[in-house]
Amino acid sequence: MKNIPTAKEQGYDIVWPVVRGFYLGPKVTDEEYDWWKASFDKLLASEEFAKLRDQRELFPFAMTGAELDTYVKKQVADYKALAKEFGLIQ
Repeated sequence: MKNIPTAKEQGYDIVWPVVRGFYLGPKVTDEEYDWWKASFDKLLASEEFAKLRDQRELFPFAMTGAELDTYVKKQVADYKALAKEFGLIQ
């Protein structure tokens, strides 16, 4: 893939990060959801996670719950519009 130019090399001024996250199923109780959210919040704030993230050269990104859900939905809509604008989808 080294011969394929990046979007920036082709003249597009965009950033297209990869965001990773976990979604729970529809039958998860509020109590279970709160437990998972609190667990991820604690993990994301830990020094151990920061070390692993840095070792893997990942960008700091710590969103959970409704904030993450809103962010992902907006990003998907924005990326879809960009992909259509660039002719990647019709």
